[in-house]
Amino acid sequence: MTRYRQPIPGSIGDILPRTYLDHARKVRPVSEPLIQGTVFSAETAAQQADLFQSKSPEFYQRFGHPNSRALARKIAFAEGAEEGLAFASGMAAISTVLMSFARADARFVVGSQLFDQTSTLLDEIAQRCG
Repeated sequence: MTRYRQPIPGSIGDILPRTYLDHARKVRPVSEPLIQGTVFSAETAAQQADLFQSKSPEFYQRFGHPNSRALARKIAFAEGAEEGLAFASGMAAISTVLMSFARADARFVVGSQLFDQTSTLLDEIAQRCG
């Protein structure tokens, strides 16, 4: 039988990550529920436009999803970060990071072996930002 210790913030080296993450909350379900995607409707086109403009995750789950938020919270906690983000793909993560630093005086240092879509994105950023 394995005994689990309470995590000590800043010293998780010998504590299993799963144990550390699962003890982050005192009251929790045994596992995170899996929330399936769904389609939402609105009574009118104007109401639908308002929901879209407010970026409501209850309207359009690409604005936020309970499972994605739970994953981001656990990763942020494990890394000692204030916030975390979870992406549906590696390219979504890469483009978000690159675009957050893109400006006219930005310089990106990258290796010669890049994913082709990353190279294409960097070329487009260079063209737009000069």
